[in-house]
Amino acid sequence: MPATPAPSWVPFGQALVPLPAGNFWDAIKMRADLGKAVLDQLGDKAGPVIYDSWGEMVYFLVPAGSSLRWEAPNTWARGTASWVPIPGLEATTGPHWLVPPDISGRLTGLDDLRAAFEAATEETKPRPPLPR
Repeated sequence: MPATPAPSWVPFGQALVPLPAGNFWDAIKMRADLGKAVLDQLGDKAGPVIYDSWGEMVYFLVPAGSSLRWEAPNTWARGTASWVPIPGLEATTGPHWLVPPDISGRLTGLDDLRAAFEAATEETKPRPPLPR
């Protein structure tokens, strides 16, 4: 049993339910390697984060409507008319929580996500070779 009560939109146990974005939250989707680097940069500023091990994708849940202001390479904004796979808190395979939601409703701020994304992509940019 989860230690923290979940918001009403989180399915029970290990269930997986596709839910429409734009009601409680929007989502920013990216490749898992990039998403995990962004999560490292976010630290305790991260709200709920889903890792889909089947598709090797990470979803950051952000305030509803804010995905309209997101544009970044190798990412996909999921707002109204988009569906997101939402796992139960006890899921451990396929889509599951890297950072679980809690009853507070806290989400990742879009400005925080953008700053973390920029820092993570800066760290992974190829560096020119050093002169010999």
